[in-house]
Amino acid sequence: MSLIEKTQTQTNRFLQHDWYYGAAREAMQDFLTQAANKAKVQDVATKLTVMLPGYIGVSPKEGSGIYDPIVALTEQNLIEPLFYAMTDDLRIDIFDAFDAINNKAGTPFVFLKVNYFGFSDPCEETLYQAVKQAGGILLEDNAHGFFTYHARLHHLCDATFFSLHKQFPFAHGGMLRVLDESLLDWAFSGSTKPRQGENPATYDIQAISVACINSFNAVEALAQQHLNLWTPLRTLKNIAPTVPQTYPLALRNTNRFQVYLDLNEQGFGVTSLYHTLIEPLRENPRFAQSRKLADCVLNIPVHQDVDANLYPELIERLAQACQASAIA
Repeated sequence: MSLIEKTQTQTNRFLQHDWYYGAAREAMQDFLTQAANKAKVQDVATKLTVMLPGYIGVSPKEGSGIYDPIVALTEQNLIEPLFYAMTDDLRIDIFDAFDAINNKAGTPFVFLKVNYFGFSDPCEETLYQAVKQAGGILLEDNAHGFFTYHARLHHLCDATFFSLHKQFPFAHGGMLRVLDESLLDWAFSGSTKPRQGENPATYDIQAISVACINSFNAVEALAQQHLNLWTPLRTLKNIAPTVPQTYPLALRNTNRFQVYLDLNEQGFGVTSLYHTLIEPLRENPRFAQSRKLADCVLNIPVHQDVDANLYPELIERLAQACQASAIA
């Protein structure tokens, strides 16, 4: 009898557990529905607490990918939302998050951690440990972080979901991955196979990741020339492997909405994450930092189709637009 086999033979180890949907919000809602149902099996009067970041947007065209499922499940009396605060550079306010976690310790809860712009939070390890010690589930929103997730060798979450159409040239597509095998008996409604034309394995993930990183580095170098007009919100220097989804800036003393319009009219597809926050975050003093950021954030594309040779013109046009729309 061999103590150590010459080759691997166990076919049921290190399997991936994926479900596919039409959109990331469907994956998120399915996971939270199953978590809420599990909580009610234990105690029919129990509502699942879902802890949400105090930076969630909404648009007239798309609604809110994060908050619409929360509203639907709240109306079904399945969950109770609880917001935690973010800092002025869109990091988790760890002390506020700890308060929320400690207050719900021993009760069913899911902590939703959003990897904005494809970047994970610096406190992710401490946060994960706190959630697990309190008996909770950590769900990671990687709507913008598919490539970052696959660049990492270690993951600090129980499950995660992706927005495939935001990272690949798909019209639709969402995906849920469950890492905690104790959750695999939940009755997820997604398909175990990718929808036709929405299979991320079709593409060279490493090549796309390199393209995004190179674009980010190129635009970051150019953006340093105008730090009087904006503050970069992220860098790739001295962090764990990360593949950015955009290059985010906080514009200074300018009308961000007008700048956004000007750049798009000139053919430069900048975006804003987020230009409008959901209603529960618009008045509460705890989320003042979020409102301030939502008024000035602008995102420059770094996706795999970008021609980096156009970045010098984009940055100059952006600088001109900021100066033209300056607020005294």
